[in-house]
Amino acid sequence: MNLAFTKILLISFLSSSMNLINVKSSIFNNPIEEYINKHLPSKAEKILFNRKNYFTEDLDGKGNKEIIVPFKEKNIDKAIFLLLINYDDKASTAYRVKGEGHSIERLEFHDINGDRKKDIVLGTKTGTDLNELTVYSYGKNKIHKEFSYSYNKLDILQDTKDGSVTMAIWNRLEQNCFKIELVRWNGKELVEAKDQTKKYFTKVVEYYKNLCSLQNDNAWAWYYLAEAQIKAGNKKDAAISIANGVALNKEFPTKQQFEELKRSIK
Repeated sequence: MNLAFTKILLISFLSSSMNLINVKSSIFNNPIEEYINKHLPSKAEKILFNRKNYFTEDLDGKGNKEIIVPFKEKNIDKAIFLLLINYDDKASTAYRVKGEGHSIERLEFHDINGDRKKDIVLGTKTGTDLNELTVYSYGKNKIHKEFSYSYNKLDILQDTKDGSVTMAIWNRLEQNCFKIELVRWNGKELVEAKDQTKKYFTKVVEYYKNLCSLQNDNAWAWYYLAEAQIKAGNKKDAAISIANGVALNKEFPTKQQFEELKRSIK
């Protein structure tokens, strides 16, 4: 019995050891890790974001996925770097870009410029409540910065019909209120996405309704609630919100501002 038991333990140990060897072998033979180690600067510290320290996406539309590695460099505090590696069976080429900020708020891949290829959407934290959006495109063996824009909050909306991408950029104003821009990038500039206004501002209305319920004496909240209701097509509700804001009799927004908003209801 003891001999048989010993054999079972030995077989179990050998099996476990082989599995461990196979796991280690697969790690060391991972070609992606090999390319990263080859091109990553010596002073680089990879950033773990969404439980990943690298991402793979087909950015140039040729079918092969590029490797994207976010990292920081030692002794450089306010900078986030991206390493982009293009590779095939024969060779690999690396590109590096630098963004402002001390950490990553978002790293996503969307067709922002409308060329049917995914772009890099990088959001970096530059302050306590302020972020920097930078979009990069890759093609023709080069990486190109499309634009940068500051934001406090950001929603990225993709049209299921044509695949177009709209960005809802929220920038803080007064008393928890925001300037909200619905925009698209046409390759040269950010332009207003008017076709998304009514649908998106239905969501904005809910934000301001909640704010008004929590801060009933916040005249700016009532003002921006009315503005959002107008854009969402809720004109009767907007008139009520304007009346509630005027009734607070605050210095700002002024009665004239409320009157101008009321005149915009057609």
